[in-house]
Amino acid sequence: IWNVYGECENIGVMTGHSGAVMELHFSSDGNHLYTASTDMTLGLWDFIAGTRIKKLKGHTSFVNSVGGARRGPTQLCSGSDDGTIRVWDPRKRGQCYTLNNTYQ
Repeated sequence: IWNVYGECENIGVMTGHSGAVMELHFSSDGNHLYTASTDMTLGLWDFIAGTRIKKLKGHTSFVNSVGGARRGPTQLCSGSDDGTIRVWDPRKRGQCYTLNNTYQ
């Protein structure tokens, strides 16, 4: 994590993915961070403590994107090279909904 003001100093490192992080987003309150990785997982992080709260598994290929709901309970949406978009509720185990795409 970098402070981009002033000297651009590194203020912390969050470890937990075994692959590259493809995308990340902050929660609307700024307390959590959502990550998408080439290790086929999503990460839900406590930004203040610098620790991973949850590892979400279900995709069968690289996860390229992640986004969080702007209002209401925490829900995440992810897109993957496996051709699916998945909707997640971190309070539950596994994804809530899967949209399949059979593109060619």
